[in-house]
Amino acid sequence: MHVKGMMTAHTERSPSGLFRMSVWENDMERTYTQMPAWYWNHAERRWHFARWVEMEASGMAMLLARHLRSDTPLETAGPTRRMLDLLMHDAHWAQRATEQPAAQQPPAPSGRTAAWRQEKS
Repeated sequence: MHVKGMMTAHTERSPSGLFRMSVWENDMERTYTQMPAWYWNHAERRWHFARWVEMEASGMAMLLARHLRSDTPLETAGPTRRMLDLLMHDAHWAQRATEQPAAQQPPAPSGRTAAWRQEKS
């Protein structure tokens, strides 16, 4: 049984501190009425958190970069580039975290899940 807020005491975060495991866990708690089985495995939870950081940081960086132009005032462009650097550093950190040896990655979907996915395609 899942207890709301039980897993939110972590201090784990991305290198910039922008992405916190507690925020991701709160998102998970709001999304699922029953947490996925992998959620209770620390290594798998960290892997999924890293994937979330990679996607969030990359997406934010792409959106922000679209607004930088050659005529952007220096007082805006400088901090914006700094934020882009932080976001990309977080994305690369997360990507490295998800490229751990296969033994530390989440298991592949079961045959039943894989079959269901094929039926839906």
